[in-house]
Amino acid sequence: MRELLSPVAIGVALGAMLLTGLLDVVENHHILAVLHAFQNDAPISSEEMQLQFVASNLKFHGTYVGSLLFAFGIYRLGGLGRVIAFLLWFGYVPLGMITFAVPTAMAGPFALTRTAFFVLAFALLGVLFSRNTEASGTTDMGRDAEKIGARA
Repeated sequence: MRELLSPVAIGVALGAMLLTGLLDVVENHHILAVLHAFQNDAPISSEEMQLQFVASNLKFHGTYVGSLLFAFGIYRLGGLGRVIAFLLWFGYVPLGMITFAVPTAMAGPFALTRTAFFVLAFALLGVLFSRNTEASGTTDMGRDAEKIGARA
C-alpha cells in the first residue's frame, strides 16, 4: 500500500485495524466472562452489558475507518480492486452505520447484509492477494502498483 496511499492514510487505517483487533480480543474475553457468570448463576450487571456494547461499537467503527481508507488504495489496483472498494464503500461501511442508527428491532437485516458485504470483500481480497506471482517474484498487486507509480 505504500505506493498507493499516503503515509498518513496508511497509519490511520492500520491504527484503526489494530485497534479493531485489540477490541475484538477484549470483547471475546468479556463475552466468555459473562457466559461463565451466567453458567454459575452470578448476576450480570447493566454496566457489564454497557461495556460490551461500547467495545463492540468501537470495534466495528475501527473496521469502518480502516476499510474505508484501505479501499482507496485497493481501488487504484483496478479491476477486482475497484469491485472490492465499491463493496466496502457502498455496502459494508454504509450498512454498518445504518445498523447503529436504526432501532435495535430493525437492525438484524442490516447487520446481516453488512456481514455479507464484508465476507464477500474479504474473500475477493484473498483472490486479489493470492494471484500468481511472476518469474521476478512480483505479485499482480505489486505489478499494478508499479504501473500506477510509473504513470504518476
